[in-house]
Amino acid sequence: MGSGHTLIDRVQCLQMAADATRLELPILAVNYKKASDSMTKGTNQLRMYLTASVKFLQAVGITDVPVYGVQTDGPIVVLPAAVLRDDSFIYLFERLVETLDISTPLGAWHYATILCRLAQNHAEVLEKRFEEVRERLINSLLNQGIQGWTIGNQKATLKAEESKVNTPEDKHTWR
Repeated sequence: MGSGHTLIDRVQCLQMAADATRLELPILAVNYKKASDSMTKGTNQLRMYLTASVKFLQAVGITDVPVYGVQTDGPIVVLPAAVLRDDSFIYLFERLVETLDISTPLGAWHYATILCRLAQNHAEVLEKRFEEVRERLINSLLNQGIQGWTIGNQKATLKAEESKVNTPEDKHTWR
């Protein structure tokens, strides 16, 4: 994509077909909280958001692409990240990450700049990775059917997998 394209143009490029519902891929997970004594609850919520986001990307077929986070505690903003590597481990980057005070002009400017860079640079990386897996995803959805992503289908699949694990390989009765 050239630099003349807007973020909306990029989002439209991620559509699977002209008349299809858009598939929105996560770049940023946000958890806004008012000022408090403890950031623990917000940190745990953001961890869940980031984990779910990278697992969603894995379900689409994309790994090794980070999803960034924004956690606020009043005017203090922390910017962690998560990535799911090919080894299927999720890595959360929470220590020594950027912390900003957006109540100051410089802090607000840095925050806005970071968000712009994510929209400009990271969206392009994610778009390229999606293009690599797009055909495979479409074929998978067409073969499996869209209902394969519903909660009912996922429960049935899980139940079938559990019964397969619980079924003994050897049908002999042991005494």
